[in-house]
Amino acid sequence: PELSSPPPHSTTHNKRPKKAPNNNHCVAMATASQVKDVFTIFDKTGEGYIETKMLGTAIRACGFQITEKERVAYEAEADPSGEGVIDFATFQSLLAKPRSTAGTFEDLRQTLRVFDRDDLGVVYAAEIRQVMTNLGERIGDEEANEFLDLVDADERGQFDYTSLAKKVMATSSFV
Repeated sequence: PELSSPPPHSTTHNKRPKKAPNNNHCVAMATASQVKDVFTIFDKTGEGYIETKMLGTAIRACGFQITEKERVAYEAEADPSGEGVIDFATFQSLLAKPRSTAGTFEDLRQTLRVFDRDDLGVVYAAEIRQVMTNLGERIGDEEANEFLDLVDADERGQFDYTSLAKKVMATSSFV
């Protein structure tokens, strides 16, 4: 019998880029030409601009999964003067910027507040360490120590979690 060649749609020759996890950079998962292609699709007039209101959709077309809040932040950053359009260089540089996955100060404060059993504004350092090293996306002891070095625990091992959230947001290694 004759050997047939693989079908044209075979994945052995045409592998698609993997979908990037939430909040990863489009440029990291897509080639520069793919980013340019996405931009070109949204450049309705062919003049080298996309409408600011289409930025979220263009980012999603690159493989991002972004929230409405993130979309608004991207638009404000990309078009601070409110002109209503974004050029390719701005689009490309926006996508290449590192993005925080840590969330906002309020997100972190509310996360820590879960451990405030008596609603006094304090949590136990040992409990936070336990969670950080044993649940969810576990971190090592060294990183947990570095994180907890930011706290001013009292003699009972408790600390003000709002102060910690402020320190974490101000410390670039955690955001």
